[in-house]
Amino acid sequence: HVVSTGDAMDTLLNLVGVDHLPGKLVKGLKKMEPSLSLVKVALGVDMDMAAAGFDRHDTVFFDSYDMDRTFSRMMSGLPDAPCDVTVPSVTDPSLAPRGAHTVYLWNYAPYSEAWDWQAAGGEVAKRFVKWMDGRAPGFAGTVTEQVVATPGTLREFALTVDGAPYGWAFSPKQMGFNRLQPRTPIKGLYLAGHWTTPEAGVAGVVMSGERTANIVAAKEGFALWRKSA
Repeated sequence: HVVSTGDAMDTLLNLVGVDHLPGKLVKGLKKMEPSLSLVKVALGVDMDMAAAGFDRHDTVFFDSYDMDRTFSRMMSGLPDAPCDVTVPSVTDPSLAPRGAHTVYLWNYAPYSEAWDWQAAGGEVAKRFVKWMDGRAPGFAGTVTEQVVATPGTLREFALTVDGAPYGWAFSPKQMGFNRLQPRTPIKGLYLAGHWTTPEAGVAGVVMSGERTANIVAAKEGFALWRKSA
């Protein structure tokens, strides 16, 4: 048995090859849309983030209640500001020295938006830090560590199409049981991870791994998950 947790497009269309797959599956795969990629700036800061007002693990920021407009902006251009500020060290203080914090500033961006993602990532990082400095005065001067992950990073290390971090895009036609199933047309080849049911994200991926393991072991089969009426 082989279980692939990698990019499903790469697994099926390239490693297996279209000649070994049903035409209907190939046609369907080529119509599916990968998730939007992202730029994430990981920072170590010598600043009390809780005292600066960031005392939660996650804080989401949008400058408009119009989500269609917000998504349209995400699809067209490099982000000027993060949509999410994550401070894991307020939840787990062991992640940073006393009085300091770990901070993630991130937002979505299309893979096609830049030719040189190393340079583009550096520019986005400057924008994010400047934006954060306006909400937590003095923030920029306390940054001691910085690592930038871009769509190029995800493409290089995760080997996903267009640096997709969540597998398929979260559209109604690609959610839940509309994602790929663990079994494939190739005998002995199974899928797990965020390209498959039930969903992306840590919880969804863990459940998909358990489900695929049970199918391979021929214990529970598809009885673990049933399509709702």
